[in-house]
Amino acid sequence: MSSRPEPEITRKITGRLDGQDDARLVLHNLDSSDVKKDIEAYMRAELQDVPLTDDQWLGLLESCGLLFIFASTACRFIRRGHETETLEEAVATVCSSATVPARRGNSIDVLYLTILKTAFERPDMSDDNINKVKDILEMVICAIEPMTPDAIAGLLNLKSGKQVSALIQPLRSVLNIPKATGAVTTLHASFPDFMLSPERSSKYCCLSRTRHTLMAKACLQMVEAAEPRVNICALPSSHLLDDDVEDLDKRVSESISPALMYACRYWTAHLKLGETGTEMLEHVWDFFSSGLLLWMEVMNLGKYMRYGTRIVQDAKKWCAKHKAPEDLIALAHDASQFVSVFANHTVSQSTPHIYVSMLPFWPRSRPVSAAYMPRTSGVVRPTGTAIDRCQLALIATWKVSTGKVKSMSLTAGGGRLVAPSEKCIEVYDTTTGESVLSLTDERAMGVSHVAVSPDGTSVVFSRDFGTAYLWDMKNGVTVTQLLPDDISGLLCIAFSCDGSRVACGLKNGDVYICGLQQNASSVVRLAGHTSEVESVVFSPNGLHLASGSHDKTVRVWNLRTGQPEGEPFEGHTHWVMSVSYSDDGSRLVSASADRTIRVWDPQTGQTVARSLCLDRMMPPSESTTHTPATLSLLRYTVTQIGSIG
Repeated sequence: MSSRPEPEITRKITGRLDGQDDARLVLHNLDSSDVKKDIEAYMRAELQDVPLTDDQWLGLLESCGLLFIFASTACRFIRRGHETETLEEAVATVCSSATVPARRGNSIDVLYLTILKTAFERPDMSDDNINKVKDILEMVICAIEPMTPDAIAGLLNLKSGKQVSALIQPLRSVLNIPKATGAVTTLHASFPDFMLSPERSSKYCCLSRTRHTLMAKACLQMVEAAEPRVNICALPSSHLLDDDVEDLDKRVSESISPALMYACRYWTAHLKLGETGTEMLEHVWDFFSSGLLLWMEVMNLGKYMRYGTRIVQDAKKWCAKHKAPEDLIALAHDASQFVSVFANHTVSQSTPHIYVSMLPFWPRSRPVSAAYMPRTSGVVRPTGTAIDRCQLALIATWKVSTGKVKSMSLTAGGGRLVAPSEKCIEVYDTTTGESVLSLTDERAMGVSHVAVSPDGTSVVFSRDFGTAYLWDMKNGVTVTQLLPDDISGLLCIAFSCDGSRVACGLKNGDVYICGLQQNASSVVRLAGHTSEVESVVFSPNGLHLASGSHDKTVRVWNLRTGQPEGEPFEGHTHWVMSVSYSDDGSRLVSASADRTIRVWDPQTGQTVARSLCLDRMMPPSESTTHTPATLSLLRYTVTQIGSIG
């Protein structure tokens, strides 16, 4: 295993060596004479067909010093010089670069600058071609995924991929086109680092935000210009599934260019990394108002629809962040739901049904219908009361377990769902239903309670009446026990809003607060309830914790002192099953097996609204469980707290 000496990697590897320094080999600590011998052996093998004199060899080896990356870049530069019959000039360029003081002592920077100067300052190169080469180079550096010359040509409006390949020939010392993929890439990670640093690359610097903006614009323009606007691959019938179209791959390759496919997949990635402005808002508006359905066709036919919801959601967030007009934000929001329903439904198996089924049956009052129904001809236009009253319903159903799903937890952004199955804990992509990560540790079997941290990097979990464990998802399988061995009986868990603490409610009535700060974990006991603690929740400011118990009371705890705030909140006549704070922390809501919901002032313990009775909503047989009606109404009540009292 090898890597750069990044601080985080170095720290973790060092911590696992247990003093065995011989298990780690640091290249910079090798004997310099051995390194020089290896570099010479490498260069002589690489340049064995290049006629170099002894003096030239001596100069080249001295120029490389102890840097393999310098040697490999120099070899490519010299080979190209030999191929173009400019060998003498190439050798002189490499040797002279070693005599120039490098910025911050980095001689590879000088070589990179020399290569760029040679490429951009040729007397036979026109200003127009210089700009084209600069555009290509910066596009390669900022691409989310390596692009073929054809894709680059399409996004930059150049003649062809051959023109791109010809224009970057002077840069083949730092760029490469592997035969296996045909995509243009940088030959070493140090080159993008160099190009993105104004201090190092000077006038050749790639201004990443500017380039990402230009790439986002190019992507959106590619979608805007794509033809035909409907049924881009001329699929023969909506009665066929895409997989049943015999020549589908041929249709896709002939109708959807590499540039259009890249544009559809990555336009929001460049949008987020770029700059804002009126022009970009106009392009985003054009996408949502006229290009959405075509984009869905391309994504679905390219088998990338599973990423579609996330892409549109990112665009929606960008619109909100940059204070786009309200009608654009509303359209983007509706588009997100439209794409999500399509992507997670079997209707997506037939691309023509974007127009045949999805659009006609989308609620008429929604922005997507208003934008696309008037401009779409030849589709069924269902009418009647049922269509007018049409509302959004279930998006998708995922089979995640062969038994009961006892708990689940969403990340703050809604992009991931954590749920336990019989033998493991799974993390699902909410746009596709696919498992993206799983914990198969023995302790993760038969889990009944899960909660994900606000930043989405950790999961706390437990079996019924068991103990609490923390799964660090950043490190894959790292699991830590939070409570001492003699403490068990867990019934509920919750993260604090900042993710620094976890609360655990136990069968014996105790509540434990577990600190998660690095190298400073702690466990604090809160004692007061006389029976099972069914629910715990932190206040939004993190200063208090509320708990609901089978002793029919709600308690609010001061987390600075570990003591309850005043007396228990009394009023329920049966077990308290769930508690929740309003967003501003000014109200606390509790749901009970007595079929009522109560709204409390958490500072005084007094109710601030008449109890909401659920007698008509749940039968007595369900009175001691978390029913869907109870939980749904509790969530609704919490969102309405601002209008109470």
